[in-house]
Amino acid sequence: MRKITYILFAIALCACNKPASNDSVAHDVALSPNSDNSAVLAEWNNKTADVALMRIFHHESFNTICLPFALSEEQVQCTFGKDCAIRQLSEADLSGETPVIHFEPQSSMEAGVPYLIKPAKTISDPVFHKVLIVDVLHPVTVGDLTFIGVFSPTAVSEEALLLGPDNTLHPATSGTLDATKAYFTKNEK
Repeated sequence: MRKITYILFAIALCACNKPASNDSVAHDVALSPNSDNSAVLAEWNNKTADVALMRIFHHESFNTICLPFALSEEQVQCTFGKDCAIRQLSEADLSGETPVIHFEPQSSMEAGVPYLIKPAKTISDPVFHKVLIVDVLHPVTVGDLTFIGVFSPTAVSEEALLLGPDNTLHPATSGTLDATKAYFTKNEK
């Protein structure tokens, strides 16, 4: 009986961000990749909400991510899968012949901090329940790079570096980076 109880608990826990039926999941806030999210984030700042994140996370390679709310290890695993990989910039030395960029594994995510994420399977439009919205960005500067997240679409210059599908950094072609993603810039010495 104890084993059955555990299995039922595990199923309920992992279903936290999935609708119970084919009906859409109710949410207070929707973050769109192509819309200015600043007004809704200002309105909900320091408030708890159910947040729909309108974007796709592909499992074939790492994706950049920056959320205006924290996710616990349990929330990360529930949404992105138990075998999900999260990485935070930890070392960047571009001065030598061979650039060195390292990312440390993480199990949870802080609000406003940019990360790399590789879900266990492709995830579309996840909904996060009862998260505290914090409308503050926290760029990460390490060595020769700064990793910068965005909550709304943001113009990036050709000096920005974007993560490509081959998991390498490429110079941006001038354009706009979608909301809840991140980019890199080289630090001036």
